[in-house]
Amino acid sequence: MSRYSYRFRAFTLVELLVVIAIIGVLIGLLLPAVQAAREAARRTQCTNNLKQMGLALHTYHDTVQVFPPGYVTNSVTNPTTDWGDEPPGWGWGTMILPFMEQTALYEQLTGRKLSAWHTSNAESVRTNLPVFLCPSDPAFRDLSLLESDWDTEDIPLTYSSEGDDFTNAAVVGQPIQFGRSCYTACNGTEESWVFGGNLDGINGGDALIKANADGAFFRNSQTSFSSITRGTSNTIFVAESASSLGNKTWVGVPPDAVVWCKNPDRAIDNEPPATLVLFHSGPSLAEYYLTGAFLVHPPNSHYVMACGTSSYHVMGINALYGDGSVRFLSSTINQATYAISCTIDGVKNADVDAWLQP
Repeated sequence: MSRYSYRFRAFTLVELLVVIAIIGVLIGLLLPAVQAAREAARRTQCTNNLKQMGLALHTYHDTVQVFPPGYVTNSVTNPTTDWGDEPPGWGWGTMILPFMEQTALYEQLTGRKLSAWHTSNAESVRTNLPVFLCPSDPAFRDLSLLESDWDTEDIPLTYSSEGDDFTNAAVVGQPIQFGRSCYTACNGTEESWVFGGNLDGINGGDALIKANADGAFFRNSQTSFSSITRGTSNTIFVAESASSLGNKTWVGVPPDAVVWCKNPDRAIDNEPPATLVLFHSGPSLAEYYLTGAFLVHPPNSHYVMACGTSSYHVMGINALYGDGSVRFLSSTINQATYAISCTIDGVKNADVDAWLQP
């Protein structure tokens, strides 16, 4: 028998609990770091998306000598509807598809001669493109359901036969769904789309939209480098619009659509169809008439409206500037600085401009 004996002592309950507590603390420290690393990667992907859009916008300008319109309709001089929108309705995102290696999809869209909501385009417009999707947005995999009712949320806009000129009868009566976008183009301080129709006696059309839009993109816009007198490095072109601000899309603007704000804390329930592809910063004379106040709604503003900007990043959004650079804009950005950055040559409305001055 050996002169030596060994005794193996088991862990006491207290020691076991201490070890478990230490492991728990380590996991508690590790998980936020992992989540932060994942969010940093998602934010980087979002930045890269905007850089691709910037390159595509510049290439489009090199080809056509102007930037794409916010969305395109038949010329509207004497509107008969509230907003005055007409076919074909294709948005700026559709216009830059060939410059983002999406020529095949672009050519599927019936030459853009038929409307974005024509039945023959029903399958192609349901395409979700990664370049238009921020991976931090929880709804980035979902299609955008187009809504049609000003009083009740989630009532879908449906495909019609459009007379005898339809090629996909199977989708008639079905909900219209477009590929989602987490990004919208800048209309400026004003929500100029409200001046383009025949609402409350305003017989606007394209001319009145152009007179009120001070951003780079609006209905039938033809902005060029030479018209951006503030400098492209000072002018916001595109920014994030999270799914909580409504169902945004790269496709275009059906005139009968309604954009409902999905945030339960919303200040205004819904917006006109142009906000499917555009945003504005405020202050806006149109909103002043509605609310009695000049409102600036900077990134992630507490004035929650479908016409603004927002993201699921912490404390701000990514924004594409006219020179192709992408910057992170803090939610606490100076309101006047943000509003003026959304204009190409200063604020057009004298009342709004006076309100912004220190």
